[in-house]
Amino acid sequence: MTLAQQQYLELLRAGLWSKSADQSLFQGEVDWKAILRTSHQQTTNIIVADGIDTLPPSLCPPKKRIFKLAIRRTENTLMHELLNTTLNQAVQALNAEGIWSILLKGQGVANNYINPQSRMCGDIDLYVGEENFERACEVLKKEGATGSHDYDNHEFHIALDLEGATIEVHKKADVLNDRALNRSLQQWTKEKLDAKIADGSLPGWDNNGVLINLPDPTYNAFYIIHHAVRHLIGEGIGLRHVCDWTTYVHTHHSQIDKEELLSKLTEYNMLEAWQLFGNIAVHAIGLPAEELPFMSDTQLTPKAEILLQHIFSTGNFGRYSEEKRDSKSNYIKRKWHNFWFQMSRLFKLHRIFPAYTRAFGWSWFTGALRRFFTRK
Repeated sequence: MTLAQQQYLELLRAGLWSKSADQSLFQGEVDWKAILRTSHQQTTNIIVADGIDTLPPSLCPPKKRIFKLAIRRTENTLMHELLNTTLNQAVQALNAEGIWSILLKGQGVANNYINPQSRMCGDIDLYVGEENFERACEVLKKEGATGSHDYDNHEFHIALDLEGATIEVHKKADVLNDRALNRSLQQWTKEKLDAKIADGSLPGWDNNGVLINLPDPTYNAFYIIHHAVRHLIGEGIGLRHVCDWTTYVHTHHSQIDKEELLSKLTEYNMLEAWQLFGNIAVHAIGLPAEELPFMSDTQLTPKAEILLQHIFSTGNFGRYSEEKRDSKSNYIKRKWHNFWFQMSRLFKLHRIFPAYTRAFGWSWFTGALRRFFTRK
């Protein structure tokens, strides 16, 4: 790793775990522009700002950079308040119509951070199941949400805008690219989410007086990392995704059914990804090793280092990759460029976790051909 990357990770650990950063790393050369650029690309700006707060003034960035971080911290705090208010509005509207919902990721995951408002905001993901999907969307639209009415073309979820926030209403919590394995995952989802919401055994979060249902801990430990891996292969992720999973495992490791989780990670070709992300979580981000199941490496492994550098190089959702997708050429050139862009990503990541990448790649390839000929 470069010196700037090491310094960035030290500040990330300090902010994430509320501990003092190692001052010796900042007493020599410090490229604050590079550190703060990385924190922006990895969508960890506020966590790193929390880490900077632990340094003495003489070692902090110039005042103009501190001022910019202060503005972003205020903006993020206001966005958290908006998302929590909108979440309550949506859940209460659904409850009034007898429609249950379960919060995925987002604000529910933020609560695992020592300071929830340090997590960069995203959107609101509500799982309602297939049976309630269309009715839930219509209820939210009566609340003022805007978005598509074409429910049949949304196999996974639909995005609606309500009060300045995006709500993704999920008919499926997650999907796998292999059809047989996906059938197994949908069945597991019904057992761990649908059935448990019915008997009232899911964990809950009191969001300013409104009870928000959260996923089963064993399911969620898998779900959060699988969501990250799917985005990693499809476009790219920031270290915020890894921090989300890391803080979740830290908070809920004692509630996870390790035997069941190991069975599902193995069945869904995710065990190697779990171990590689875990290697980064322990040796780069600071998760106590004893809290992470199925991990035995005593240092950052070569594969984990490759994965970490890939995350550094592409940034959140791949927006900072040197080989960016083409959105300006004519249709044929754009499709051809984007095809090779994605193929190069698949080849790189195949070295890291081959089994999952093969399953993802075949599904993506057949889908790409279908989209090319249907011009979708």
